Amino acid sequence: TAPTPMPCDVGKYSPSKNSTACTDCDAGKYANSFGSTTCTDCGVGKYANSARSTTCTDCDAGKYSPSTGNAACADCAAGKYWPGKVAVACIDCGVGTYTPSTGSTTCTICDAGKYSPTGSVTCTAPTPMPCDVGKYSPSKNSTACTDCDAGKYANSFGSTTCTDCGVGKYANSARSTTCTDCDAGKYSPSTGNAACADCAAGKYWPGKVAVACIDCGVGTYTPSTGSTTCTICDAGKYSPTGSVTCTAPTPMP
Repeated sequence: TAPTPMPCDVGKYSPSKNSTACTDCDAGKYANSFGSTTCTDCGVGKYANSARSTTCTDCDAGKYSPSTGNAACADCAAGKYWPGKVAVACIDCGVGTYTPSTGSTTCTICDAGKYSPTGSVTCTAPTPMPCDVGKYSPSKNSTACTDCDAGKYANSFGSTTCTDCGVGKYANSARSTTCTDCDAGKYSPSTGNAACADCAAGKYWPGKVAVACIDCGVGTYTPSTGSTTCTICDAGKYSPTGSVTCTAPTPMP
């Protein structure tokens, strides 16, 4: 007599229920019930690394399986990681982190002074950039630039020093790219000044870029600071040079 068909064991299948021969499920597939007529592909994020599997295994941390029916999980590529299980894809290392290895479960933070974009396998020192105008760096390889102090300026990119404003000029704020002429009635006798000084009372300056102010002449005066001109004394009064007022002459005996 013909043998009585037996249901296939788990991990095996037979396309015909009347068959007396069962076939092992291939790696990447499984059958978890008796009498299976087909095997089922392992789902994404899972694998079965041997024939005749009855279940599939989750991919370990640092590995992934993007499609069904896989016999193994792939390592995350360098620059990527996965911290848990059942990965369909790995994650790029974030900005400022890296991993040079495959199969990573985490990324490493870059050392101080180095950086990395997303998905990096290493960190690098930033490429030196020329300092902007109004800034300087004493080292051409520096990545940090400093604002020029008030009274100084830098009018070109990549400056390694700042220049003092000349006499008769000033720069009243940091990061200046040029200096400004002193206004009339003001002066700057030295270099590197952040402001111009008012002409003293009894002195004046009618134009710009003054290094010093001029004494009011005989018969003229100014009681104010910052004067651009001097006033002529009233009739009957006089003044020597540099006067702040005019006076009536002292009566003679």
